[in-house]
Amino acid sequence: MKKKRVIIIVFVAVIAVTAVCGIAHKFFSPKGPLIITDISQYEAACEGNPNLPALPEEQRLGDFSDIDFRYTERITLLMSQRSYALTAYYSPEDYAAQTAYLNENCTFVEEASWETDDCEPIFEHNGFVFRTEEDGLDYPKEMNFIGFNNQKHAICLIVFRDIDLDECRNIVSLLSDFDLFGAA
Repeated sequence: MKKKRVIIIVFVAVIAVTAVCGIAHKFFSPKGPLIITDISQYEAACEGNPNLPALPEEQRLGDFSDIDFRYTERITLLMSQRSYALTAYYSPEDYAAQTAYLNENCTFVEEASWETDDCEPIFEHNGFVFRTEEDGLDYPKEMNFIGFNNQKHAICLIVFRDIDLDECRNIVSLLSDFDLFGAA
């Protein structure tokens, strides 16, 4: 009788632990990112939603010939990540003008003021040289990057938001894990 009671208690405990783990997994793990690649769909989603990072003003993009856009969102009970990468392609003349405009009108971080991480404010990826903007910087939770690719005549704007992020060991890995380089 005592043996039967122990077997029943163990059986019920195993079922309870399995149920709790399943429920916890559902609420605490990402479901896979929401990815939007249509910029007009993103613009519509932004209307009335202050949680979404705003698109740049038109003068920050200039006169481009083509554009790629990728918004990625991961939300769980414990974290909220919302970011986008916007890559604009230019003629050689428009690229030179837009590069000059951004270099004159944006303030970039030249040296890392954060001491705890190895993330550099200037990095390279996929032929782009990215620079971290000072404007809107709340390292590592909110970061804006502008990347320049002289061969493709392309400029990539990345807006990264993760209010729960406490450290960043490698910015390229972080942005790659967040799947933002699909547009760069």
